[in-house]
Amino acid sequence: MFALNSNCVGLGRVAGRAGGRWRGALRTAAAVLVVCAGATRAVAQPKIDVNDPVAVEEMNSRLEEAFADSPISVDPSGMLAGEGMFGAIFGPSVTKGDFKRFIKILGLDQEQADAAGLIYTQRLANYEAKGKPMQEMITDLMRKLGEQIGRGEVGKEPENIEQLTKAAQEIQKERAVMTKGVMEDLKELANAEQKERWPRVEMAERRNTLMRFQPLQMAPGVQVDVRRLVETTLEKKGIEQPDASEKERIEQTLVSHESTIDEHAKRAVPMDELFRTQGIQSKPTPEAQEKMMKMMGEGGLIAEKVRVANEAAVKSVGAALPESTRVVFMDAYRAEAFPEIYKKMHSEGVLEAALKLGDLTEEQRVRLTKMQEEHSAKLKDLRPKAAEQAVETNKRQTEWMAAKDEEAKSKAMQKMGEGFGTMTARADMRTADKEVVKQVRAMMTEVQREKLPKRPRGAMPFEISVPEPAGGEK
Repeated sequence: MFALNSNCVGLGRVAGRAGGRWRGALRTAAAVLVVCAGATRAVAQPKIDVNDPVAVEEMNSRLEEAFADSPISVDPSGMLAGEGMFGAIFGPSVTKGDFKRFIKILGLDQEQADAAGLIYTQRLANYEAKGKPMQEMITDLMRKLGEQIGRGEVGKEPENIEQLTKAAQEIQKERAVMTKGVMEDLKELANAEQKERWPRVEMAERRNTLMRFQPLQMAPGVQVDVRRLVETTLEKKGIEQPDASEKERIEQTLVSHESTIDEHAKRAVPMDELFRTQGIQSKPTPEAQEKMMKMMGEGGLIAEKVRVANEAAVKSVGAALPESTRVVFMDAYRAEAFPEIYKKMHSEGVLEAALKLGDLTEEQRVRLTKMQEEHSAKLKDLRPKAAEQAVETNKRQTEWMAAKDEEAKSKAMQKMGEGFGTMTARADMRTADKEVVKQVRAMMTEVQREKLPKRPRGAMPFEISVPEPAGGEK
């Protein structure tokens, strides 16, 4: 199953962070690559004492930050629903959301949609029955990877690699069967007029494949559905609607954008198929490993073109929207393009909660209000910088993977290493977040502090744990 690299390598940013220690041949792909990357970034530090609770907590904090910076979730719990990295690689080839989109594009009536839905439900159940064991094995793999990191044994190959490989191969077969079956079902149910829209369904299916191609999963600013953003924005209650001419301009932009994305999809679809086929090998040859690495680089170049296309389309749509609507639309775009950067930080929630307390003194209220204004201004400055730096980091990583020879790869590696010291906006956001929470709590009474929200723990596929005392001692 997308075999584990002996050094858990694959991401250029990991290599840069670790000072070039992770130069081993690529022996991983898809989801495991991202998990290893996050783990490696977190443990590119001196070995910790796993019996020390403080050291373990610090390690888990580093892991949490590393996984939080991943453009997409690596939690296997959503695999069967097609969520996150594992869902993209091993999840249903046609998700419930995909299926609804196909129905909408074709314009099936309720009777047709119900009939198609019954068949789809059975196909999804067939997939879930075969996918559940794979999900369980991946979950177990994550747990064991956490245990390995805790013991300082990063990079050990799973003992059940052959079983994982076989399960992955079966899942890929099931995904292919599901796609073929769903498409045939829909086409058979459609009438002559609806079948004229079939090319749009095929285009939507290619886009789905494009967005689930691993290099695009890992790239910031790429996972954006511009048409859906427009639709959901204009459906909001009380939103100012564009006039008829503006709507026509927007539709022309969307049609042109979708055509551009489809051209990129046509390039990526055969690469994705090859990636899935060759990636599922327990013992890939050096030649296959090198081919996979170059394919990652080529995919990264496609991802950057998709990001640029998204950005251009969003800018064009925004220009055709009323000003108040444009603000809502652009906020929605940034939140979808860079979710971890633009989501509400814990410090913002703490300040909001603190200002709502009924027992604040006037001095506390004045200080909190000023702190909120200053913090908002700082984050407003840092967020776009963090997004730009995330994109630049991904570009350098892509350049490393796409390098055609060792000299080019060495130069790209050096460039990545030089960049890590200057791309600090994301770290600055975290520092500001922790400092503000500390300051707010310091000015509160003990009773007030108890009313403030606690920092939530980020979702991680595993945590490092302190070993149980020998012999059951406490």
